[in-house]
Amino acid sequence: MNTCWQVFRVWSFCAGCAPQKVRDGGTPSPARGTRALPGVRAVVLALLLSLGCALGDDLSQQLESQVLAVRRDAAFQLHKLGPAAQPALPALIKALDDPDKQVWSDAIAAIANIGAGAKEAIPALLDALDSRKARGGRERDRRQAFVRSAHALSRIGPAAIPPLIAALSGADAILRAGAARALGEMGAAGKAAIPGLRANLGHREPAVRQETIDALAQIGEVAPLVSALGGKESLERSGAALALAQIGREAKDAAPALEKLLGKETDASVRAAALTALAKVSPDPAKALPQLLAALKSDNDELRHAATNALLLLRPASAALLTMLHDPNVEHARRAASLLGRLGTADAAPAIVQLALKRPEPVLIESLAQIGAPAVPALIAALDSQNPDALTQDHWLVQCLKTFGPPAIAPLSAALESKNIGARFGAARVLGEMGVQAKPAVNALLPLTADADPRVRAMALGALVAAQAEPRVLLPKLKTALSDPVPIVRVTSAQLIPYLGADGSALVPALIAAMKDDNALASKAARHALEPLVGAGLPEAADRAAREALEQAK
Repeated sequence: MNTCWQVFRVWSFCAGCAPQKVRDGGTPSPARGTRALPGVRAVVLALLLSLGCALGDDLSQQLESQVLAVRRDAAFQLHKLGPAAQPALPALIKALDDPDKQVWSDAIAAIANIGAGAKEAIPALLDALDSRKARGGRERDRRQAFVRSAHALSRIGPAAIPPLIAALSGADAILRAGAARALGEMGAAGKAAIPGLRANLGHREPAVRQETIDALAQIGEVAPLVSALGGKESLERSGAALALAQIGREAKDAAPALEKLLGKETDASVRAAALTALAKVSPDPAKALPQLLAALKSDNDELRHAATNALLLLRPASAALLTMLHDPNVEHARRAASLLGRLGTADAAPAIVQLALKRPEPVLIESLAQIGAPAVPALIAALDSQNPDALTQDHWLVQCLKTFGPPAIAPLSAALESKNIGARFGAARVLGEMGVQAKPAVNALLPLTADADPRVRAMALGALVAAQAEPRVLLPKLKTALSDPVPIVRVTSAQLIPYLGADGSALVPALIAAMKDDNALASKAARHALEPLVGAGLPEAADRAAREALEQAK
């Protein structure tokens, strides 16, 4: 083993990849995860750099081996060497055509890590960007070749800029896109490419346009983009605006130009891009509000989408949107509600509830859910105006309050004491829908079993059973309800008893008596409640009495 290789073994160990032997004849293979020794590593790497030629030659030969494992190992080791792998560059360039994905991957990573010293690889990397010479048949492989080739070119740096600028006007669209990506990754160092990039802002191929926008944003020069806002092509104007939006507040000097553009622009896509940019670059976002609110009312989907996203960034917009909730145009009010919900604006809840009471559309209910617990008081207040008979389990108020879960239990418990029947009934209904979650409300529900309204009494019984109230407090209430003066309460009580399981056996005598109820529905409910208790572990006397009562009822 030569001196270079011995030194490399020490460096590999210190870098966290101690070599191990493999079966193909002694070729080292990296074992990852060893603890790095930074001080030693730096010293050994310096020695490797001085011996790089010999080491590169050794790995270059292995990179051209007929044995796949040898090639993979050599490519990986070169990848780890960084600039010291430069002597192996010719072999690495050849390895870009290797059919094995792992060899190719480590080879292109090695070229990227060599950096400025890998300028001889520029033509091969540009070829890899060209879709007419694309690597592999799968879209995923082509995409990886695109991304990693562009990255390697960006790492090579200044030497790659002239050929990349030339590629910006190439015949292949994907080559143009890749060149833009590589130049963008160079950041401010790629500013010489701005004229060529600007020429591609209006390109008809979306991939070229997007990579160009991203690149101009990464380079970060504002003045050329402001100039492009006045371009003849609508795609150029919208692209420039979107690049400014990516730059953000650092492009604040572009705000006047964007405002001027919005004042005269007629193309919806350009307006949408300009609105997005203005909200992100403007030092005084409130100035953009009139334009954004107008766009929110537009019939154009793209404009509305841009205005929505921009308004979400401008929290001070809440006040204007609250006013918009009262817009006579229902669609405009709905859009404001949607945004206020996403902003979590608690002050909007009462007005959104009133809109939903008129027309309970999903977007309004979702907005209340997004506001969260602060919307609960407005929802509970809305129960006051509801007819208890309309408050079914599917009613939007019931379902909306149910979704809040535990945070709604305390205000719902308080509503049980309301003078309004709708509030008491609705609160009991919601608590019943919450099931065992509502157990903390049991003490507040108990008094309602004696409520003046039979519907409230019946609903309170159901909520207590659903909340799994303790049998010692629940059974007496059900027993009393079996002889309630109103049939619906007697029927409800009987129907609930089977849900108690074995605990319901204590009510057998009361159920036997209820089977003689003058009301047919109440009598039938008592019989149906008694049937599953027979033979289910009742005391002998109770079981015999139940059987006799059921037999007589036939």
